[in-house]
Amino acid sequence: MTGALKKTVVLLVILFLGFWLVQDPNGFAASAKQTGTAIWDLLIQLFEGIISFFKSISS
Repeated sequence: MTGALKKTVVLLVILFLGFWLVQDPNGFAASAKQTGTAIWDLLIQLFEGIISFFKSISS
């Protein structure tokens, strides 16, 4: 993608999120919470896998 196209896409995403925040703040907050929880759960699984891997190597 060209630089101008990337900037346009980023601007449109920011405008969409801002519009969503103004129109439905409770829905936006619920989605943000669900997204944060999903990312946190994935990070936990990732680090548990890494720890398990290193424990199996050292045993």
